[in-house]
Amino acid sequence: MMYSSSPKLADLNERKFGSRHRIKGRRREEYTYIQSVLDRLRILKTTMNYATMSLKSGIDSTLLCRYVTGKVRPTYERCKLLEERLLSTQDIQERLRERISLKQNGYIDLHELLCDSDALRWISGLVRSQFREEKIDRVVTAASSGITLATSTALLVGASVTYAMHTRSSGPVSYLESEIVSPNPSEIFSLYLPASWLKRGDRVLLVDDVATSGRTMVGLVNIVERAGCELVGIFVLVSTSNEWKERIKNFLKKETKIYVMFDLAKEPILKV
Repeated sequence: MMYSSSPKLADLNERKFGSRHRIKGRRREEYTYIQSVLDRLRILKTTMNYATMSLKSGIDSTLLCRYVTGKVRPTYERCKLLEERLLSTQDIQERLRERISLKQNGYIDLHELLCDSDALRWISGLVRSQFREEKIDRVVTAASSGITLATSTALLVGASVTYAMHTRSSGPVSYLESEIVSPNPSEIFSLYLPASWLKRGDRVLLVDDVATSGRTMVGLVNIVERAGCELVGIFVLVSTSNEWKERIKNFLKKETKIYVMFDLAKEPILKV
């Protein structure tokens, strides 16, 4: 089925369901989801022409052009169709994966991936898509490697970003604290997050750039619970093993969604 680009039909559809003057009445999560689709559509256009995009999506190239240029805003349902038919391509996913390198000492190097603004926008868009039905007030991560990804995600979903630290200041600040025990080497350290940075009832998305043992993630979950917040989901950019999944599952509700973008336990990458 090809969607017509005639001004009369296109304008009718967008006026009825997705025009700019109606977007104010929508839920924030729907609005940010539409934005994430448009953002990824613009990135895709740098590698694919309108004719190919039209062939893959079944949407007329003229209408696609209007979406990309911002002259017309697609409806929420149209965005889901665009994602299903066009944005689910594995080509870009593989290009992003190629920017992850595994060093000889086992270190996962994400610098090339996370220093690319288009890559960050694409990843953040996927996160919004995975949690598109969820209202998110706060994106929480651990300092310092996760801050870039968490900030990019928070900006796209329209949430505040909050990060836990391994140190605390000596001033009169109230902290939420979670102890983390590491058996090898044997040590105990803590995560600290200023209590004022989370509000009771906040809906929280946890973001982690690399998940290995899951100990830091458990610490973050404990902090979120102590703050009286609701954990709506967890996003992991790179998973190196299944160990963290086994550790974290006992601390989560059954309905808590976990989205892993690159699972190296299933698809390992070569050391360089």
